Amino acid sequence: MIRILLIDDHEIVREGLKTILSAQPDFEVVGETGSAEGLIELVEVTRPDVVLLDARLPGVSGADACRALVAAHPDVAVLIVSTYTDDALVTECIAAGAKGYLIKDIERFTLEQSIRAVHRGEGAVSPSIAAQMLDRLRRTDDTLRQESPLTDAQLEIVRLHRRRLLQPGDRAPRPPQREHDQVPRAGDLPQAEGAQPRRSRAACERRRMASQGAVGVVCVPGRPSQALSG
Repeated sequence: MIRILLIDDHEIVREGLKTILSAQPDFEVVGETGSAEGLIELVEVTRPDVVLLDARLPGVSGADACRALVAAHPDVAVLIVSTYTDDALVTECIAAGAKGYLIKDIERFTLEQSIRAVHRGEGAVSPSIAAQMLDRLRRTDDTLRQESPLTDAQLEIVRLHRRRLLQPGDRAPRPPQREHDQVPRAGDLPQAEGAQPRRSRAACERRRMASQGAVGVVCVPGRPSQALSG
């Protein structure tokens, strides 16, 4: 059984949510309130698993209420349900610890599945909010690329830090060098057992002339080498 607490300043919204959720056999609405006043105490009394919280409440923002609730009860999953969709508010609520952000025009099935998802420790975001957040990430990437002197590789590290795929202090891995890209050095070439080091063609020619009693070799372009006798 998932215990749910409703926090919204519109009574008709709370009544509608209560009617919908109470029809599910695995849901139990354990309480409701129209303001953030006494919220922490209400959570302690009702002990919900999931809190449905409006993004804006009288006298306090939903993000501030969410932050205080998560700090006092980190085991409670907060799911924002609101009509507001501006980027700054969505980002602030997620940063405050909300497990998801839903728009109030969602279907009943989506709401029910989202509550079950955040109860399992997963996230839940309305498709329109997800598209909005992706667009913001793209615009942020474009701004970084246009205004930053960083290279593409450095920009990728910035993105990985933002997505928490790299921890501070880690280095981006280098691609492995392919075998055919490695240029062998002369000393690395295999030698047959007992073989002498290879000599150049000119050295071999001088050795042959010396064995014939020649004291030098005259090289004329286009003609064979000629030996000078002693």
